[in-house]
Amino acid sequence: MLRMFADLIGSSLETEERLEAQEQLIEHERNLVQIQEEFVAILGHDLRNPVAALGAGLRQLDKEPVTNRGRELLVLMRASLHRMNELIDNMMLHAKSRLGSGIAVAAVPDAPLSEALQHVVNEIRFTTPEREILLNADLSKPVSCDPDRIGQAVSNLISNAITSGAPGSPVQVSVRSCDKEIYIEVENEGDPIPPELQKNLFQPFRRGNESSEGLGLGLHIASSIAKAHSGRLSVSSEGTTTCFRLELPKLDVS
Repeated sequence: MLRMFADLIGSSLETEERLEAQEQLIEHERNLVQIQEEFVAILGHDLRNPVAALGAGLRQLDKEPVTNRGRELLVLMRASLHRMNELIDNMMLHAKSRLGSGIAVAAVPDAPLSEALQHVVNEIRFTTPEREILLNADLSKPVSCDPDRIGQAVSNLISNAITSGAPGSPVQVSVRSCDKEIYIEVENEGDPIPPELQKNLFQPFRRGNESSEGLGLGLHIASSIAKAHSGRLSVSSEGTTTCFRLELPKLDVS
């Protein structure tokens, strides 16, 4: 009986030690994640200045006499600069959402959503002139939303369609309102996304395929912005067509 009690006490102490070690490991992982998130935030912040300097230099070069070959190089450089700015914005927004309480949106009544989306499309058209981007927006009623955040979400979806879609194929952006919901769809042609990848496609640092460029934050940011508006982002990929659908419910204002 004494041996039995000794074994029980020994097992209890061993279990307690294992639990304590596990708690220490969990706390270590939490601290490590915190450090990583802070590093991403600092990196994104510090990258803004050199990227802004590059942008200012490109604007100055546009005013100088440049050969035709130089103009072609400037177009490529502007496209790369736009991509860098997009990556930095995603890094900063992801870090803020992780370190804070999620992505904050500032909805305004009668928001200029059409203008924001047109600006985003024009900007991407300018940086990727080799790709056709079609915009069909039908917003007959005022909308209450954060137009800058929605524009960022759509920009990420268009960039994803360009990098993942078939080269030379157009990207179709459709916007329509229905009752008290707004649907924004970004559609492209290309290889379908396998169902097993679709399940985790909106998780951070996940990508549709290994050849995709970027950090894998664009779709996660777009999904988070949709959730911040009490909406959702979904994907359908059948045959050669992939469509991302951004649903924003109850945004129309009477």
